[in-house]
Formats: sequence, structure tokens, C-alpha cells
Amino acid sequence: MEKVATGEGRRVDTYLQLKTSHSDKLRGRIIIDSPGFDADSQRTATLRLTDHIVDLSDLVLVFFDARHPEPGAMRDTLSHLVGDTIRRPDATKFIYILNQMDTTAREDNPEAVIGAWQRALAQEGLTAGRFYSIYSPDVAIPIEDEALRDRYESKRDHDLGEIHERIQKVGVERAYRITGTLDKLARHIEDKLIPELTGLLKKWRRLVLWGDAAGAIVIATAVFMVVRLAGLAGDSQWLPPLLLVAAGLFGVLHFRIRRVAANHVATRIARTHAAGLESEQISHAFLFNTRIWHSIFKRSPAGWSQRSKKRLQAVIAEANRYVQLLNDRFTDPSGEQEPAVVPTMAPMAPAPTTTEPADSELARS
Repeated sequence: MEKVATGEGRRVDTYLQLKTSHSDKLRGRIIIDSPGFDADSQRTATLRLTDHIVDLSDLVLVFFDARHPEPGAMRDTLSHLVGDTIRRPDATKFIYILNQMDTTAREDNPEAVIGAWQRALAQEGLTAGRFYSIYSPDVAIPIEDEALRDRYESKRDHDLGEIHERIQKVGVERAYRITGTLDKLARHIEDKLIPELTGLLKKWRRLVLWGDAAGAIVIATAVFMVVRLAGLAGDSQWLPPLLLVAAGLFGVLHFRIRRVAANHVATRIARTHAAGLESEQISHAFLFNTRIWHSIFKRSPAGWSQRSKKRLQAVIAEANRYVQLLNDRFTDPSGEQEPAVVPTMAPMAPAPTTTEPADSELARS
């Protein structure tokens, strides 16, 4: 906690309460129920801690409250919980759940409530994926109409069954997600980042060469004017020092042009890319390749070679091999996954399953 939010480590009891459960279904798993952060004085620290936990987690359950059918008041929270997560490479580990659906039985309008929340999620960019609706039978509002009660219980049991199945398979899904992320990242580097960086360096090289050409014309004109005005045309002893000075000026001008051109292209990177880690990485890699010890005539980015390509191909091949191993071990001929223990893989350490409520009142669920 101290590493994520300076000063908050000394106040650990403000954030955390630890309980153990002797449930076989939960054995070997950590479930974290994060606090709400709609109007919390500790909002910034809570958000940073929540984001840190989400990064480490294998499954994230995002709870919304069916008692508040109008989600407009939670716009900022929705933006953080949905808008900032759907672009993640591990977005499939997020499950969105509408809780306390029993409260809609009085009006018998579950479809309207679900529709309002789905529209709110769609406005944040979430247009695909499952949206579950559940409630706790232990604290539910009594539903007198038997047909209505059966309909609500059937929907609840079906959705809870799917959620429990995701929890039970979290280890296998983690293995698939990690190998899938490795494969996607390796292909992304080779197919998108390297060509994009190469194109940026090509633009920079073109700007530098045009600048050098203009600079050479200016310096040559200046030398010619000095020779003419000083009457040195017939005195060859002045020519070597004059050319040496001109060469020095051209060198200074060349490196100045390199820097100006690099800053110009880097500014375009910031304009054409959404703010984020990838934009920063591309900008950093580009500026590194424009340092003075890198030639402008180098065709490929620094560090990109046949050896690098082979290493990426080896990562892709290993990821595909491990996916096939997972398929052989955990998928039956019908294509459905069978419950099993995740295979041993050295880089994989157990990670927590996170429950991420959008409202602190939902902790009771």
C-alpha cells in the first residue's frame, strides 16, 4: 500500500479487514471486496489501490445497484470502472453484475432496470459481453406472486451458476489469459509497433535531410559571399580554414536540425495517439533512436534485428504450444472446458480474485 500510495501504508486498518473461510470452494483463493469511491474523501488513494489490486487479479466482479435504476449519478464511477477497463488486454476478466434485483419485483420492471444500466455501459463503450443480474435469497424482499417469484429465482440461479463457474475455472482462465496476452503482445510488437516506429524514423530522416540540404545551401552561400566581399577568390591559403569553419557550422546545424525534427515528430505522436502507456513507450523509443550516436541512415530501430525477431517468434511458438497443452488437458471433444487443476507453469504465481463493487453499500452481498 505504501508503494502505491505514499503514507497510506501506516493506515492499513482503514482499508483492510481480513477474514478466513473454511469453504472448500474458496480454498486457495483470495477474494477482495474493495470499498466504494463515489464521494469518498480518500477517493484518490482508494482508486490507486483498487487499480493496483485489479492488475494483480484473475477475476473482477463489478457490482451495480438495482435499487438505483438511473445510473447517471454514477457517471464518473462508470467511466473509471468500465471506460478505463474495456481497452485492457485482460478485459475478459471483468464481469458486470446488477445486484439486488429482488427490489424490482415490486414494479415488475427488471427489463427496464437492466436496459437502463446496459445503455449506461454502452455509453462508456461496453457493447458486448455478459451482464448478470442477481440477488441474495437470504435478505431478499418476499415476492408473493408465485409465477413472478419463479421467474426471478430462475434468472438468479442461472446467472449465479455462470458466475460460480467462472470463479471455479479462474486458474485455467488465468493460464489462457497469460499465454494469450504473451502471443498478442509479441505480435503487436512485430506487426504494429516496429513498423510504426520505422515509419516515424523515416519521417524524421526525411526532415533532417531536407534541413541539411537547406543548411548546406545557406552555409555555401555565406562562404561564397565572404570570399567575394573579402576578395579571397585568388588566395587559396584561406580556403582550407574557411572550409573547416563551414564544416564545423554545418555539423552544429545538423545536430540542431536533428533535435528540432525529432521534437516535431514526437509532438505528432502525442497528437495522434491516445494518452497512455503505449503512447509513452513509442515516444520514448523514437527519441532514443534519434540520439546523436544513432545514424540517420539506420533503416531499423535500435535493438531490432534478426535475433530479436527470432526471440519474438519463439515467444509466439511457446504461447501456442502451451495453449494446445491447455486445450488437450482441459477441453473435452465437445469443446467445453472440464474442471481441473491448472498445470504447473513457473512464471505463474497465485493472484487474487477481486470483487469490485461500485457502491460500498453492496459489501453485504
